[in-house]
Amino acid sequence: MGATIVEKILAKASDKKNVSPGDKVWAKVDLVSMRDFGGPNVILKYEQEFGDDPVFDPDRVVITFDLHIPPRQIKEANNQKLCREFAKKKGVKIFDINNGIGQHTLLEHGYIKPWSVVVGTDSHMNLLGVAGSFATGVGITDIVTAMRYGILWYRVPETVKINIEGRLKEMVTPKDVILHIVGELGADGLSYKSVEFDGSFIKNLGLDGRITLTSMVTEMDGKIGFIEPNKEIINFLREKTNNIETIKPDKDAEYSETIEFNIDNLE
Repeated sequence: MGATIVEKILAKASDKKNVSPGDKVWAKVDLVSMRDFGGPNVILKYEQEFGDDPVFDPDRVVITFDLHIPPRQIKEANNQKLCREFAKKKGVKIFDINNGIGQHTLLEHGYIKPWSVVVGTDSHMNLLGVAGSFATGVGITDIVTAMRYGILWYRVPETVKINIEGRLKEMVTPKDVILHIVGELGADGLSYKSVEFDGSFIKNLGLDGRITLTSMVTEMDGKIGFIEPNKEIINFLREKTNNIETIKPDKDAEYSETIEFNIDNLE
């Protein structure tokens, strides 16, 4: 039996030949990210638990500022100061104010690669599935653990395939498509599921449209959304980083469900 994208990534990250939905694995983490919102609490917890101990790899811990720009209150300014001091002390990269939205900044600066396991403090980390990365938002304890040891516990999710066929009418956008899907499946329609988007609509969709789809998987309680990269996405990734090895599901991969949507008449 073949494997889905998330099964391939977690098998590789946990040094296993294969994994199946429901398996529990310890996976190596490639990148730990935190924002100016959430990050200060992570830092306080890290110092409470580990004191001055180093992070597992300073080159694989990143802080991004994208919420309080500029800080509106003294508390927020102090939180950003705490992040800056931690970054300097631990030697980790910080993208200070005016560098863009956190996940997009990571993507644009070559921190995100196919096959990678990424965790962050933002619930929409999973939009990075457009690059073939298993990126998820997690809580403070998990971020602290990953930042110290470079490993984290996962339960392998089931995978749902969503096929989207058809062409958009004038003035209809990918955001309309994903809002339609959210409306059909509901706020808990993909609870702890990995999603693979496919279909004729997806094939030629650009990076912006793909991010629009995957960023909304969270609104259906999904774990991660993947889209097999087309030539445009592969070229984008190769411009940003090296050693790109794309990932796609096996032809005989097993899905818990396949859901079909036709968008020809979507308004």
